[in-house]
Amino acid sequence: MSATTEALTARPHGADDVSPPDRARVHFTGLEGIRALAASMVVVHHAVSFAGPDRAGPLAKLGAVGDMGVGLFFVLSGFLIYRPFAVANLDGTKPQRAISFLWRRVLRIVPAYWLVLTVFWIAGSYDLGPPSEAWRYYAFMQIYDAATALGGITIAWSLNTEMTFYLMVPVWAWLIRRVLGQGRTTFSLEVGCLAALGIGGYVARMLFTQAEGLTRSLSFLWLPTNLDLFAAGMLMAVTHAWMTGPGRDSPWAERIRRVLGGMPILWAGAFVALYTLYAWKIGAAPFETGYRGFAWQRRQLTITLLATFLIAPMVFGRNGDGERSRDPVRRFWELKPIHWVGVVSYGLYLWHFPFMQRVPDHVEPASGISWDGWAGTPPGSTSLIPLLAAGFGLGLLGAAASYYGLEKPLARFKRLL
Repeated sequence: MSATTEALTARPHGADDVSPPDRARVHFTGLEGIRALAASMVVVHHAVSFAGPDRAGPLAKLGAVGDMGVGLFFVLSGFLIYRPFAVANLDGTKPQRAISFLWRRVLRIVPAYWLVLTVFWIAGSYDLGPPSEAWRYYAFMQIYDAATALGGITIAWSLNTEMTFYLMVPVWAWLIRRVLGQGRTTFSLEVGCLAALGIGGYVARMLFTQAEGLTRSLSFLWLPTNLDLFAAGMLMAVTHAWMTGPGRDSPWAERIRRVLGGMPILWAGAFVALYTLYAWKIGAAPFETGYRGFAWQRRQLTITLLATFLIAPMVFGRNGDGERSRDPVRRFWELKPIHWVGVVSYGLYLWHFPFMQRVPDHVEPASGISWDGWAGTPPGSTSLIPLLAAGFGLGLLGAAASYYGLEKPLARFKRLL
């Protein structure tokens, strides 16, 4: 469901953060590979959901929880988006202008999304309704109305959440710096504020789980119930900014590097083990009942841990600054095919779902928050192989076309404001 997303960066879907040209501008090797994994998890999840458990075979349980890839995008976005603000806050240097930051986010997210949304609207994949409703999809506002929440490109709900996060970040950084830090922050102040932000996600879910009707059903799409995921990425951003700052090569920084960055094979194993355990023992969250109570909190905590297991070694390892990796895990993420999928992963995220909906003998899902599955009839009428072929094959073709024909050319205008 993401991309996001972006875990979006300065150059189109690469792993450079969005910092001004100073020490904050760092290339993190391997993050494109993690982005590729997150997008692939979502594609497999949708294929399994369309096909149904009887036709999904060995991928049934693993794919059923692949929607947690959206959460990986959120954590990665928190890291990449907030890091330049964290560097400026900790160093007391001039931060990037909010208007410039927001312009780059709009340029990165909006054109490709509008393209895919319009193409499949014209093709008849969905009905956006009358103008009084259709505008919501183009303004990233569909998740705030039950009639439109899961209409259009269903998975684009996460883009609404991302856009809200982008609006929050400059305000958050300003409040910490100017109001609490009086012009410059400390590591402890940043961590304390982010801890409060993360707790806010748990509190929001606790409050919304008590709500009834559409408010609770819609709430899992909103930023407040996902704050802890973004906060986890932001915490990694603050920690890395502190560790790499002038005069901060402390014993604590070296311990962090050794624990989080020195054992990538161990953390990769922890990711596989936890993901497999969750898939087999807990499984997918039912749409109508799964996003509430302890099950909801447990799911979010699991996503946070999974994302940390993947991202932290790439960020805090010795090869996290763009050097050629010697570790096998990092080298795997840097393989050219995987790297390329990561580069175009935003497009893959957008294009794959509408293509899957057009696989023969698939019944289109109902629109709206009352949505009860991937099809108007129980899943299982479509084989898994054509769904995967449509998702990855046609999805990557569409992603490549939009990346090289639209997203990359538009990147030339990112410094216009």
